[in-house]
Amino acid sequence: MGLARTQDMDGETFFEGRVRPVLLDRYVSCHGVEEQEASLRLGSRSGVLKGGDSGPSVVAGNPDVSLLIEAIRRAGLEMPPDEPLDEDEVAVLEEWVRMGAPWPASDTPAAPVLGDQDAIVEVAQHHQAFQLVRKSKVPNAIEAWSRPPDWWIHGLAGRCRSEGESYSRPDG
Repeated sequence: MGLARTQDMDGETFFEGRVRPVLLDRYVSCHGVEEQEASLRLGSRSGVLKGGDSGPSVVAGNPDVSLLIEAIRRAGLEMPPDEPLDEDEVAVLEEWVRMGAPWPASDTPAAPVLGDQDAIVEVAQHHQAFQLVRKSKVPNAIEAWSRPPDWWIHGLAGRCRSEGESYSRPDG
């Protein structure tokens, strides 16, 4: 999605969809909750505005004087030090600062972000699609053919009730 489409987004949506993924993917390991290189924490708006050892990292509304933008442009400071952000990521962060660095009221991500493996595992542990498949007893074919088709439906309903599950059958 190009930056031209961001004019239709509100600040929170832009942050969640475009900015937070960059911060999580590229900076949380060095400037997150558990580790803060140069005392810079990028996991909350207050941390971003406060900055680190070099001073405030973002001047909301003014990317040209924001240390974070200077660092991602690699004009003096260099963030991330190993591999520069691509042009789209730089443009996203510049636009975010230009917008006033909007941040949701909650510092918790709205939904798991691709790449946030801990959050994905947490969701997967409880989602039915990721539960183990239970083996079912296959009936004897000769015995099954000797019974009317409704026998299967009524048998399923009985098993569901005994396991505390619901089953709705058509009345009529």
